[in-house]
Amino acid sequence: MRDSSSAIIAALAAAPRGRIAPRQLVWITAKKRSDGSGASFGFWSERLPVTLDVIGGTDGVTVTRTYQADGALQSVDQLVLASTIAVRTASFTLSLIHPTVKQLWGLYRLKMAKVEIHRVPLDTVTNLPVAPAHCRFIGRVDTAPKTRGTPGQAGSLIIKCVSSTVGLTVINPAKRSDETQKLRSGDRHSQYADVVGGWIVPFGESS
Repeated sequence: MRDSSSAIIAALAAAPRGRIAPRQLVWITAKKRSDGSGASFGFWSERLPVTLDVIGGTDGVTVTRTYQADGALQSVDQLVLASTIAVRTASFTLSLIHPTVKQLWGLYRLKMAKVEIHRVPLDTVTNLPVAPAHCRFIGRVDTAPKTRGTPGQAGSLIIKCVSSTVGLTVINPAKRSDETQKLRSGDRHSQYADVVGGWIVPFGESS
């Protein structure tokens, strides 16, 4: 379980009902199609662009990031928070009418792009962050289908992601390779690994 910061606890204790309003933040790091160079794009669920302090999802270091607004981030689906290493999913929708979203879609490869989703609590009186934004999801883009808008409405870009823990499900084929095993003091445990599946050993007889 993640502990809330002292600033958030104090704000919750002192504020009347409805005083704190959470806002979602999305950070995407993708590679350019033309040369493979990387770039990051930030979006948040407010009307004006903003520069905020956020706690990095990979190292826990507080960094300053700029997030675009003006309807760019249309929605963020509810996130499932858990303390396990199970693979989680997340999805959010961007508006294709926004110029930065169009740039992201047209010039960058979204497949496998890195994604962080934060939430920042705002004081509804001052409209200022109560504390740096906490990371609620870290992963990569799985699919990014584009939907065509109906007459009078803009199209959307639906980003579907999987958490970084999906990397734990990758199987290393070297563990079953004879060539790799031989490097371990001449171990020949996997000498026949590629053909043993085709052996026919009658019951009661040895090979």
